[in-house]
Amino acid sequence: MEKPSYLLGYFTLFFTALYAVFKFTLLPGANVIMIIAGVFIAIYFPLLFLYQLQIRSKKQNMLVHKFGALMLSLIILTVVFRFNDWSLMGFKDDQAIRIFTLPSWIYIIPYTGVLVFIPWLIYTNYIENKKNLAIDITGGLGLAIIIISLIALDYHWLYRKLLFQVSNGIFILIYIPLQIRKYRQLNKELSRTFQILIIAYILVIFVYLVYWRSAITYLDVIESMQ
Repeated sequence: MEKPSYLLGYFTLFFTALYAVFKFTLLPGANVIMIIAGVFIAIYFPLLFLYQLQIRSKKQNMLVHKFGALMLSLIILTVVFRFNDWSLMGFKDDQAIRIFTLPSWIYIIPYTGVLVFIPWLIYTNYIENKKNLAIDITGGLGLAIIIISLIALDYHWLYRKLLFQVSNGIFILIYIPLQIRKYRQLNKELSRTFQILIIAYILVIFVYLVYWRSAITYLDVIESMQ
């Protein structure tokens, strides 16, 4: 696994910052820049995770890690397309309409993949190290319910808010403290991978909630004005 290039990281940062400037100053073209930034993020962060995992284990990444990186990439692209309303638009009787929209089940595929990845990762970790199974199951359960709750929020399922609250409670109030306690008992610093996962979690939740039900696309703006 090669280290992600500094150039790739720079362009990821550049287009993300450029999108933020265009978005919050209401300049035209923000949607196009959002897609470009999303593609760079979908490439850079999975590669960064794989590289950090390889450094930690000091060996080649296993298939489960590569599968997880692929799911992360697809989720990032899904979020970008979801916020950007990846559809073609047309007009009928001076009314803006969608003439082509990706089916909603496409957006569920990467989240379903994560629900496969979590128990797979817990199992492979258990095979390598018989310790910390309870902690891994706790973290996996929290993440799995978070994924289900995000799908529930999108599709307005019953108890979606309760699922979101419970899942975040398990992950933040139980799993994270248990991991920190484990590292303190071993007199070890938190691994870079663990720190990156915490940062990624914060960013994903923050972005998801900031843009939840906000007018992102030109079509949404047109519809909100009617």
